[in-house]
Amino acid sequence: MSTIETWYHGTSKENAEKIMENDFDLNFFRKGKSGKGVYFSNSKEYVKRYGKESELAVVVCQIDMKKIKELSSKQYSELINEANNGNANNKKLYINDKTLFEIPKVVKGSGFYGISFPATNVNDSTKKLVIFDLNANVILSKQLHLHLK
Repeated sequence: MSTIETWYHGTSKENAEKIMENDFDLNFFRKGKSGKGVYFSNSKEYVKRYGKESELAVVVCQIDMKKIKELSSKQYSELINEANNGNANNKKLYINDKTLFEIPKVVKGSGFYGISFPATNVNDSTKKLVIFDLNANVILSKQLHLHLK
């Protein structure tokens, strides 16, 4: 069974060209809801929300999922709780600057380089993927797709 999957990263054309030329660089990424990392989705439609339509580009990547921890919604909530040292409110995910720092640390401490989990507010099989360690060589290839109407 193959562990290689196709994932999409939505960004501006300018940023996509830099990624294609120089590769992904964590120094250029802001902290997302799961910490500092490169964010992907298994849905090309989902990533279109990360750029203006006229400037949108999608970087299509082949990712080796062997070192990516796949989480259910419940497991993702538990990870945030663990990153908060058990202080999370169980009814709502409690994410703060400390959590954003701790999530990648907890994940890498368990031997993984990223996580995948169900995307919120989507009623289908859309998932997100966050890679926290770009030295792990889990991104095997990338192609640039310009989003044209």
